[in-house]
Amino acid sequence: MIEHVVQTISLNYSVVEDRLELRCKSGLPSYQLWLTQRMWLQLTPAIIKWLVDSGVGAPHTKGFIKDSFAENKSDPVELPTTVDAGKPATEHTTNESSASDDLSSEITTKWIPEPWLCTTANLQMASQSIRIQFVADCSQHVFIFSMSALEACHFLIAQKNALKKSGWSFAWPAWLLGSEEQEQESIETSLH
Repeated sequence: MIEHVVQTISLNYSVVEDRLELRCKSGLPSYQLWLTQRMWLQLTPAIIKWLVDSGVGAPHTKGFIKDSFAENKSDPVELPTTVDAGKPATEHTTNESSASDDLSSEITTKWIPEPWLCTTANLQMASQSIRIQFVADCSQHVFIFSMSALEACHFLIAQKNALKKSGWSFAWPAWLLGSEEQEQESIETSLH
């Protein structure tokens, strides 16, 4: 198996795919991973339970989690563009020092990783960190997320924000909701 330790991640919900897209950066290349709703629903409650068991979610931690999430936002992970994902993308580069473009041009082939659908998520939980290993049946590549409790909170907040456009329902813990969301939730509860 080829292991990729994920350093940076961007999350997005795809309406067309009805999946959660994870754009991951592991060293120089970037990769596109997909989680189905079923896989996401198996994974997320386990992460939340680990966080609660670790003491996250106490009233005094809520403000810190929100503030640190706002401060720690990184640039989105960009994926290489190609006409047909998963196929080699051909770049045509020219050597400007030569007079003849035909003789001095080189064709370079770069491999663009194809979209990757997670079929198994293995969790390893310790007191200070959680490790998630994403595996696909049809690939030798394995993606590893190793997170502290704070990073796991940020991961959940990013998921919650990315899934706002989806029809996926989930009862998020109150310590992950903003004040407007808590007010909206209480209004919706009182209307039903």
